[in-house]
Amino acid sequence: MKILILRKKIIIQLSISLALAATLGFGIYYVLSQKKEIKAEVSKIESDTMEIKSQITELQNEASETKKYKEIWKTISKNKKSTQGIKVDDMNDLLKKIADKYSVSKSTIQVILPEILSNGVFNRKTVQMNYSTATLNFESVNDTRALLFLSEFINALPGYIIIKSLELTKKASSYSYQDLIDISIGKNTNNLVVGKIDFYWYSYKEKDSTKEAPKKDPGATKSDTGDVDATKKNPQTPIKQ
Repeated sequence: MKILILRKKIIIQLSISLALAATLGFGIYYVLSQKKEIKAEVSKIESDTMEIKSQITELQNEASETKKYKEIWKTISKNKKSTQGIKVDDMNDLLKKIADKYSVSKSTIQVILPEILSNGVFNRKTVQMNYSTATLNFESVNDTRALLFLSEFINALPGYIIIKSLELTKKASSYSYQDLIDISIGKNTNNLVVGKIDFYWYSYKEKDSTKEAPKKDPGATKSDTGDVDATKKNPQTPIKQ
């Protein structure tokens, strides 16, 4: 009888011990599982924090770049920002006005039919980049006036100019002492210098949102901008003062 009671007590105690062990094991598993989840959450928060810091740094850099370009934009002259493209009539009037100012004569300019640049950095939604080449010929009283004329004319053109070549040549092989005196005091009105300049011309033109950009036709009598005339035989348009 006593053995049965003792055996029953042992079984009860063993059951209690097993229950406690199972509870303890489950508790340990739960704690470890929670710790793992917390660690994963902490890692995710750290990753999100790094990403947010990276985005903040990127935004700060973009803001700095934007501020820099705004300051640069303020320094650019109005005609360089023009989106009117290449206008022959305006260029002709400008050429005559500046030529008269510096006593320049026989000024002619030939502009190749403009092309539309649309690849890479030139692909823009609101404006198109026109590219052309031009040659300007003229005669001047002296080289000083020739250079002043060229400087003012080039800087007054809309868009951006890249000079390919510049030539200034004396018409006479030699000058007398009196010729030099007359030139220095501005009395000599004869054209003593012949000038020629070749340059590349990039200009903006605002896109017409209601129309597709027309395709270039090599045989057309007008450019796709409607600003510069050209023919099949002679793609250059001389503009005389």
